[in-house]
Amino acid sequence: MVNEQVCVLVIDDDAPSRRLFAAILGPRGYDVLEATTGQSGIDMARAVLPELIILDLGLPDMSGIQVALALKADQRTWDIPIITTTASPDSTGAAADERYCAGFAAKPIDYLGFLSTVKTVLDRRIASILVH
Repeated sequence: MVNEQVCVLVIDDDAPSRRLFAAILGPRGYDVLEATTGQSGIDMARAVLPELIILDLGLPDMSGIQVALALKADQRTWDIPIITTTASPDSTGAAADERYCAGFAAKPIDYLGFLSTVKTVLDRRIASILVH
C-alpha cells in the first residue's frame, strides 16, 4: 500500500522510537515528520496539519495528554486523529481515552498490530470526511 499523500507526525522524545516509527511507515509511502517535545509537536501540527499524529504520553516538557487536549481544543487540529503510545503500564488507561485518542500502541511496538492500527485510524478518518 502506497500512501504518498499521507503525512504522519511523530511526537516522541525518544530517538530510537522515532526511528522505529519512521522505519515502519516510511517504506510504505508515509511522509513521516518528527517532533521531540510536546510544544514543538503542537506547533508542527498547527503548521503542517498532518493526517495522523503518533503521540508518546511521556514527553519532557508536558504530558502527551496535555498535547492531545491542546490539539483537540484548536479549531485547526481538532479532527486530526491521534494514536497514543507509552511504555508505562500505568498510563495505558489514559492512552486509550477516546476523547482524544483514536488508537493506542503499547511499547515495545508490535509491528503488525501498529500497522493495523494506523490503517484502521486512517480508514475511519477517510470515511468521516466522505460522510461530511
